[in-house]
Amino acid sequence: MNVFTEFSSGREADVQQGVATALRFTLSTPGVATAIVDTANPDRWEQNAALLEKGQLPEDFYESIRNRWREVAGADWVGKV
Repeated sequence: MNVFTEFSSGREADVQQGVATALRFTLSTPGVATAIVDTANPDRWEQNAALLEKGQLPEDFYESIRNRWREVAGADWVGKV
């Protein structure tokens, strides 16, 4: 199964799953202790916190994201992630 389609189940679910994946990716990245998330809705922090209840991403999913980034990132990318 393609790990990028594993979570697809409708537009709203895709958006929420994308947010969850991004936050959990941050949680899964060694050396990263904080995710700065901007929102116009002050209650959104509770929703974001709930998305993190599953903890870190499964290692294979995390690595598939990292591998894909390595495939598409430009040579000038100097980020630490």
